[in-house]
Amino acid sequence: MSTLEKVQLLEERIRKAIHFIEKLKAENATLSDEVELLRMHNEELKSYSSDYSKTNRLIEEGITSALDQLEQLEELSVQSEAPVSEAIDDLAAEVDQEDEESFTFEEAVEESDEEAEEKRSQALQDEDAPLY
Repeated sequence: MSTLEKVQLLEERIRKAIHFIEKLKAENATLSDEVELLRMHNEELKSYSSDYSKTNRLIEEGITSALDQLEQLEELSVQSEAPVSEAIDDLAAEVDQEDEESFTFEEAVEESDEEAEEKRSQALQDEDAPLY
């Protein structure tokens, strides 16, 4: 092989190396873009995960608070249930006693007589009314 052929072969190898280097640079740029896109996507997912965890924690705290309040309400209900029912019974007994004391037999007869008189007057008015 002559020197000229060796130089031409060397030039051909250099061209192939340059072409291969350009190809690798393009592939490297594509991969760098993909890596950057994946990093941004990863950051976005971390943000969603963090927001989800915060929201989940707030929901759990709200549920826990609501359950605590229900438990307190139940305790108050149990504690006050007996006094309330006793107070209602006492009040009902007082009202019954007042009714018994204030409503006499004579009043009942008078009310009954008044009601009967009103019914008679109404019946007479109905008889006097013209029939159409």
